[in-house]
Amino acid sequence: MAVLNRLDELEIKDAIVLGDIVGYGPHPMECIRELQKRNFLVIKGNHDHALVTGIPARGFSPVGRWVLEWSAAEVEKAECDWLANLPAYHQQDNWIAVHGAPQDKTFF
Repeated sequence: MAVLNRLDELEIKDAIVLGDIVGYGPHPMECIRELQKRNFLVIKGNHDHALVTGIPARGFSPVGRWVLEWSAAEVEKAECDWLANLPAYHQQDNWIAVHGAPQDKTFF
């Protein structure tokens, strides 16, 4: 919330969120709901993808997996659907926004 509050103070209305909305903090629902209120371009991170598609056996540290499993129980269906429908990347003119690297062979 501190970052979003600061953006509000600076009257910044447009931003790009590069994913991992869930998986790193104790308030995944609040994070999702606050982003839903804003007109930001939001793309899906690997944590967001894992939460909505099932946490894979590989690719996350034990703590990362534990946080995702905990978050999965906290996030409601509507918010899971919102995460699931986020694009994996955004391409515009001569630039691309991605969570990782566009050439990443593991791309979700």
